[in-house]
Formats: sequence, C-alpha cells, structure tokens
Amino acid sequence: GMGPGGAALDGGEGGAEASFVAARPASKRGEAKSKLALQDEAVPESQQPAQELEDLKEAPFFSMAALEDADFAKKIGIVYGALFVFPSLPISLITYPLFEAPIQAILSANLGATVVTFLFLIRLYVGWSYVGDRLEKDVGYYEESGWYDGFLAVKPPEVAQRDQLLYQFEVKPALDRVIKFMLLGTASVAASIALFNVAAPSDPYDYLSEDYLQRVRQDDGAAMMETRRSASGKPTYCDSRYYKAVAGGNGC
Repeated sequence: GMGPGGAALDGGEGGAEASFVAARPASKRGEAKSKLALQDEAVPESQQPAQELEDLKEAPFFSMAALEDADFAKKIGIVYGALFVFPSLPISLITYPLFEAPIQAILSANLGATVVTFLFLIRLYVGWSYVGDRLEKDVGYYEESGWYDGFLAVKPPEVAQRDQLLYQFEVKPALDRVIKFMLLGTASVAASIALFNVAAPSDPYDYLSEDYLQRVRQDDGAAMMETRRSASGKPTYCDSRYYKAVAGGNGC
C-alpha cells in the first residue's frame, strides 16, 4: 500500500512487520561498484565505510596506526624528533639562548614538541574513531552529490557483518594502540611541564614592567641609570633577548 508522502509500505507475513523505504531521486551514478560497495547505486563508493577504511589506511600519517606497537612507536618518535628540531627548538632559542641557558632551551623545545605530538595522536584517534563508528552502525548517512541530497541507507546483512569484522580486526586494534600512546603522551606532557617549571620556575626579568621598559627605550638617562645598577656594566635586561628588544637595546 501507499503511505504518507508516497512512501511504500511493504507488509510482512500476516502484516506483523512493515518496512519504510524513503523516496529519493534516482541515482545518476552508473559506474560499477567494487566488492567493497553497498548494493545501492545512490551511495557513492568513496563514502562506503569499508572504502573509507581502505582510504584511511593509505592516507599519510593515518596509516601509522595500523602498524604494530614497536613500529608505531618508531614513527611517533620520528614525528616528535622532527617537531623538536623544527619548529620547537628555534622558537625556544628566542627566549633561551643555547649557550646561556641550554637546559631551559632544551626543556622548552621538548615541551613544545611533546604537546604537538600529543595533539597529533588525538588527530589520529579522531580519524580512526570516525571510520570505526561508520563501520559499526547498520545505518549510514550518505550524500549522493552534496549536502542537499543526503540520505540514510541500511546496510544489507552480509555487508553489516563484514563491516563489523573490519571494525573488530582492523579498526579496534588501531584505536586501542592510539589510546595507549595517548595515555603515555598525557604522562609525557605532565612530566615535561614539571621539568620545565623546575628548570625555569619564573621569568627572572618579570620585575621589569612594561612602563619602565618604555621609559628606558625613550630616555637615555634612565638607560644609563640602569647601566649603573648592573654589576656587569650593562643593564640587567640586556641578558634577555625579549626585554632587550622591548627596551630598544639602549645601554647594551
């Protein structure tokens, strides 16, 4: 029989069951589907959960999560090392010159690289979690050509079973691996913050207010007074690149 809006109602045996099939425009995609595709011509192959998994495993960086723990740890180590060398270390050297404050410079660069590596792990988790969610669900949302013709499609039983197996044997191990390293990353970030606070608990130049530095920059007399206060014969702020730049370098 016909339901509201022209939808077809197919009665089951004895009328006990009925399935609702929403009307939507016929698909314009005539290409053959791969073995990974749902048997629905309106569902683009690139949006098939199984195909999305294949694409994820071939994507740069995301494929790392499919490696064994030891290989994954090596890849994460490479990411951390690259971030440490650039840009973390060059940025930290702006505040902590390597030959004047090497420990602070290294710990500062380590903190920056560790935090960004942790964010990288979160991004891996989000990508794999999204595909895993698509594989687990028996009903998926698809867009034939854009947001304006989106629709829901029910997976056939054999496709749903296959997707569940893909989740259990490919996605879940990858997610568990990423979560494990995220926990290690959390501990690493906390340890890095603690070490950095021990090495550089506070800015030794924080007693120099912005107003004072502005006056030193504009007043040669104030710069000379600061010079006399310093036992080394130069203003105290000269030891800091930041405050030296703010003060205009007067007296240094």
